[in-house]
Amino acid sequence: MEALSPDASSVKILVAGDSGVGKSSLVHLLSHGKPLQSASCTVGCAVEIMICETSDLPEKQVFVELWDVGGSNQYADSRGVFYDDVDGLVLVHDLNNMKSYENLRRWHSEVMGEKGGSTADADDVDPEQLVGSSSVVPTLVVGTKLDQASGRGQQRLSLSSDLMAASIDVNCLDASAFKAPNRNDGVVSDFIAGVVRRKFKANHGGTGANAGAYGMRGRHVDNRPA
Repeated sequence: MEALSPDASSVKILVAGDSGVGKSSLVHLLSHGKPLQSASCTVGCAVEIMICETSDLPEKQVFVELWDVGGSNQYADSRGVFYDDVDGLVLVHDLNNMKSYENLRRWHSEVMGEKGGSTADADDVDPEQLVGSSSVVPTLVVGTKLDQASGRGQQRLSLSSDLMAASIDVNCLDASAFKAPNRNDGVVSDFIAGVVRRKFKANHGGTGANAGAYGMRGRHVDNRPA
């Protein structure tokens, strides 16, 4: 493990979606650069930490915290405690399970409702109100189990458009799924750059850098320094 400054800044990215869609496998692949050999149901929340390097901000090294929230309904009443101070959101669905995709809008509303302190039901949130809102956190939609998928629903385009989100499809058993240069690596790098830029640009009075000024080195941190 690499020695890091305990003073490094951080961003919090929440990874949400139905139970069994492959959130833990996705997070493991992103943070470790290799497939998860044996996945199990996440109880509560599991956190992995990566590093983002910048060249145009005082925060030259930023911790990227990936909060993998358990998707089981039995945790629905308690998982809101993980939604505070969210800087970015990854919505995950199984390409072979259209219901898991349809539920992403509810997941987005749940996270944003808890984050904003709203008690409104997810179905009461109008997606048109989200478009153009500066309060909406950067969002990425990820379809998993690409190796098993026979087709991809065009309805996903509607959700991505409503949430102003990029989308990718991934086989989490493929160690090269995020190896540069490929589209997945580029989309994820742009997404994380947007999260970092959104959080820190206000602190420095600038517009932030383009994504090329940010780099994910594929390094994993087991524990953030206290």
